[in-house]
Parts: sequence; structure tokens; C-alpha cells
Amino acid sequence: MAEQSSGRRASILAATLRLVGREGAAALSTRKIASEAGVNLSAVHHYFDSKDALLLGALEEATTLMVAALPARAGVEPGALAALHETCVSLRALVDGQGGLPLIRSELLLYLRRHPVYAQGARTQHLRYLAALADRYGGTVDGDEHAQACYAFAELVASMVDGMALHRASLDAGDAGGQPEAEQAAAATPAEEREA
Repeated sequence: MAEQSSGRRASILAATLRLVGREGAAALSTRKIASEAGVNLSAVHHYFDSKDALLLGALEEATTLMVAALPARAGVEPGALAALHETCVSLRALVDGQGGLPLIRSELLLYLRRHPVYAQGARTQHLRYLAALADRYGGTVDGDEHAQACYAFAELVASMVDGMALHRASLDAGDAGGQPEAEQAAAATPAEEREA
């Protein structure tokens, strides 16, 4: 029975993440989430007191998935550049993957930070993510201010990932995937017109 209950809760959270990715957090209702999850509305309210409580649960799940995607620290530290590269490759896969988890997580953070009751929970999830990143860089920086440097490095990486996710979302399906506007315009202009 506990396994079925756990599975139902997980399916509600997964449905919420999919819907946030497609429609944004503000557009959701518990009824829409229940439909997407294939459960009764009463099941959603059994696990979560409100839509915002459900969105906080979804943020916790998104943070857990992103932390799990980070490469594990090896016994021998690869150095700052290699650790940054490994992390960026792992997180870039989430940006480019179906659903764009970093963008979903950012959307949930922004939405929940605007709601006083859930703002602290959102902040806690963000700090958990930064702590996991900082831990990943734990052996990559020397000096007395080691922990502060690792945390600052983690903030930089988190900002880069959030920026990549936002950039990716801002591109329409028909965009030329990062080409400068002048190159896109030239590519879209027929050859006869460019030669004239």
C-alpha cells in the first residue's frame, strides 16, 4: 500500500514538472495536474494542501534530479577546469533534454519566491542545489578561503546553467540555434537577392 501511495505521489510530481515545462507554473491548476497524472483530484489534495504546496514539492523533486545529475566526486580531484567541464556537460544535457529541467526549476523558483508562505522553501531548495555544486568543487580550490571560493564557483555555475536554460527557451523552434541575427538573416535571404 505504501509503495502504491509513493508511486501515486511520484506520478503527480512528474506530471507537475511536465506541465510547468509546457505551460508555466502560473497557468496550472490542481485539476489540470490530476488529469495529466491520471489520478483523481482528491489524490492530489491528499498529498498536497494546495497548488503552491504541490509546486514546492515539484521544486524539491527538480532539485533532487539536478543534484543527482551532477558527476560524482572522484577520490582524486581533477582540478577546477575539469570539474567545471564535467559539471557543465552534465547540466547542459538537462538543459537540452526533453523538458529542460533547469528551466522548469528556475520557473518554479521564481513563482514560489513571489509567494511569502513558500518563499523560504524555495530559497532552501536553491541553497541545497548550490551546496551540492560547491561540494562538487570541494577539492578544486586552494587557500584559506576555500569554502567561500567553492561556493562562489557554485553560484557562477548555477547562473551559467540558468542562463543557458533561459537562452534555450528564448529560441523558437525555427531559430538557427545560436547563430547571430545577421547570419540568420543572410541564411534566410535567397541567393539571388544577396548577389544583387
